[in-house]
Formats: sequence, C-alpha cells, structure tokens
Amino acid sequence: FNSLMISFLLLLFSSVIAERHYDRLYNELSQSIANAKIKGEENIEISKELYYESEWKRDLAPFQSGITREMMGQLESLGNKYQIINHTVYRAKRCTFPARCQGVDKFLTRLAHRLEDTEFVLNDFDNPKLTKRARPLPLFSFSKKEDDYWDILYPAWSFHSGGPAISIYPSGIGNWSETKEELSKYSSSHPWSTRESRGFFIGSRTNHQRDSLVLLSRRFPSLVDASFTKNQAYRSPQDTLNAEPSTERPFEYNCNYKYLFNFRGIAASFRFKYLLACGSTVFHLDDGWIEFFYRKLIPYYHYIPLKERENNQKGLKTLLEYAIEHDEEMKKIGDNAHSWISSHLDESSIDLYWIGLLSSYSSLLKFPIERDVSLMKVSNEGSISSQFP
Repeated sequence: FNSLMISFLLLLFSSVIAERHYDRLYNELSQSIANAKIKGEENIEISKELYYESEWKRDLAPFQSGITREMMGQLESLGNKYQIINHTVYRAKRCTFPARCQGVDKFLTRLAHRLEDTEFVLNDFDNPKLTKRARPLPLFSFSKKEDDYWDILYPAWSFHSGGPAISIYPSGIGNWSETKEELSKYSSSHPWSTRESRGFFIGSRTNHQRDSLVLLSRRFPSLVDASFTKNQAYRSPQDTLNAEPSTERPFEYNCNYKYLFNFRGIAASFRFKYLLACGSTVFHLDDGWIEFFYRKLIPYYHYIPLKERENNQKGLKTLLEYAIEHDEEMKKIGDNAHSWISSHLDESSIDLYWIGLLSSYSSLLKFPIERDVSLMKVSNEGSISSQFP
C-alpha cells in the first residue's frame, strides 16, 4: 500500500509541476506577444538609408577615438586585407574560401563608385576572432556573440554566393535575392491554412542544441517533424543521433509547415533569413549569436525566441502546443516576418548597409590610404548590377 501511495503522490506531484510549467510559459508567451505587438505597430518613420544606422554605429562605438595604422597591422593575420582607392577595389591574393571572397567582392566592386578611399581587414571564417578579453580592434566578421566579441558585423558573402554547399546546392545556396523571390512565390502558393500544424526542422547535427527537438519528434511525430542529415564528417548513424540520416530538402520545403525551428551552426545560422521568408512562425534559439540584421527584428513580433532553458523536450512540447492553440497569433507573426524580410532585407537594404558601414568606418581612420602593391585588383567583370546610380 505504501509503495502504491508513494507512486500515486509522485505522479500527482509531477502532474502539478508540468501544469505549472505550462501555465508559466503560457502566461509569458501571451504577455510577450501582446507587448511586442504594441512595439511592432509603432509608426516610426525611418528612411531606408538610415534604417540600419544604429547597428553599424553600435559596432563602431569602441573605435570613436580613431583607428590607427598600428591597429590595422595587428589585424592582417586575422583576415583578408582590402583597400578601396579611387573607386577601385584591391584585396589580398590569398583567399581560404574563394566563393566567400567572391561574394564579398561582388558587393564591393558594384558599390565602389559610392565609396571613399578606405582600408579594412575582413574575416571570412565562420567564427569571430576578437574576444572582449583583449583590446578592441576593428575586424569585420559576419557573425558574433555580442557580449563576447568586438568584431564589426558586415553582410555575409552568402547574400551573393558562397553559402553552405550541400547535395541539393552543390555550389552553395546561391544568390539571396533570387532565392528570396522563389520562397515568396512558393509561400504565396501555400497559404497558412494549407500548411501542416506541426513543427519542422531538418539539418545536420552541427551541435547538441538540436538534439532535444529531434528526440521529441521521435516520441511525438504528430507534433513535430525533425531529423538530422549527414554532415561532412558523417561516419555512421551515431552521428545522426542513432538513426539513419534524412534526405536533404530545398528551402521551400520548410514553407509546408506552420512552425519552423532555427538553431545556430558553428556561428549564427545562415538558414534564419530563409525560414523568416517562408511566412511561417520561426522559433529561434536566442543564445546571443547574431548577424548584422538580427537586432532589428522584434522578438515575439517577427519570431518566437526559444530560450535555452526551454530547449528540452518538455519546453519544446509546451511551445508547440501553445502555438497550435493560438493559430491566428502565430499566423500574424509569420506574416510580420515575411513583410519585414521583403522590406528590410532586400538587395538595396544590403547595399545601403555596406555603404553606411564603410562610410562611417572610413571617417574613423587616422592615417592616409596608401596603395599596398601586394594586393590584387578585384575585377568587377560580371558583377551584379548596383541598385544605385
């Protein structure tokens, strides 16, 4: 009798705890979504040219006393040196990732006629390099954890070329503007009411952040469809959490589901913008890794932040159950994201970010720009056309 009573009490206790967890998360989500709606619908007029100004100013704030030649000398081993002189782009000859350099080169050469003479060093690796445990230095990187790194964010090469190469995109994901348009068309032909009311994630097991969702999918396949694909180092099913790897899917496949999940890779995940473009609700693990545009997104208005403490099977299950019960609110968040992507992450917005960033950065240089003859001239032959005269 005693053992039965103890078992009953433990079951009752766990049920109460689970109910309280649901109620707490339910209330947090409802309140956060209501507050975000007020912020998101504020009618603040900001010109397209200045929309991202606060972002590059934030990254450049540590260098307001000036950038010296001595500082630049300390950076040359950390990335590719660039110069723009008389509207011509020059770059270090060595390039670890040619497609990445090409992606950056295309933007710089097409905008060079709008840029003054300048010099900078650009990191084309995934990870930022300048920890805040050391003095600040002005290295350009595509991603960082803001609390931990000084690096200055720039629009990644993958907006033109050099994104991750997988079997269905063997030469990389390709041009963002073209893919965005394809996603928008696919999304329009698959309205919200026709999408599956399930969560979805497919990708390689880059880190363990993704494990809980995949394990939840195996327990509750009617709630979420999540699985791992092979990565470059794949050896056995152990690398995909003891299951056979899934077949890779094109980005538009995500748009068949109402609820999508985004986790970082080595640094910030390239997939985030593609998921937002679907017009589905994106649950984004908010662990501090950002690209240049992340800080302009409003949590709970453009996406649902997934907190690290909720990234377990219980928390993920509760989030999905909440989403399914609040279908109209989730649809609105997906619509908000799609509209934001169309207005603020289009080709002209990326051009304007480069122009604003490099103009503000160049004003901080405390030395004359002298041609470095070791650099190669970057040809603008075949470059994508500029949005600006």
